[in-house]
Amino acid sequence: MRRRRKSRILAMSMLYSMDIQKTTDVAVGRLALDFYSKPFEKSVQNRALKFVRGVIADAENIDKKIAQQARNWDFSRIANVDKQVMRIAIYEVQNEPATPIPVAINEAVDIVKIYSSKESGHFINGLLDKILKREKK
Repeated sequence: MRRRRKSRILAMSMLYSMDIQKTTDVAVGRLALDFYSKPFEKSVQNRALKFVRGVIADAENIDKKIAQQARNWDFSRIANVDKQVMRIAIYEVQNEPATPIPVAINEAVDIVKIYSSKESGHFINGLLDKILKREKK
């Protein structure tokens, strides 16, 4: 698995853990590292932490974008994994211009297909496509 994908998955795990515990304390999110049998490379951990801190810092704005596009779906009903993956993709496109929109969307879809459901892939593909294409205009 590539390092960037590992970073996204680790960030998703950390954000998921923090959301469940209703905290923005990154130290709590780092506990997610304990669930992996192999330690992640430092570069993967650092990138994941960058994603986590960035998502937390801009959470209100990111969540507003998701909620606006999920018109017939209450934000609170979106699966936690799906939310975290979308948050990371939106943050990444906003803050790392070298990441193409299709790459961010495809990575998000692939990750939710593994950690959420196949239906989630279609759902977040549509939402991210609308959000991220609007973002680049």
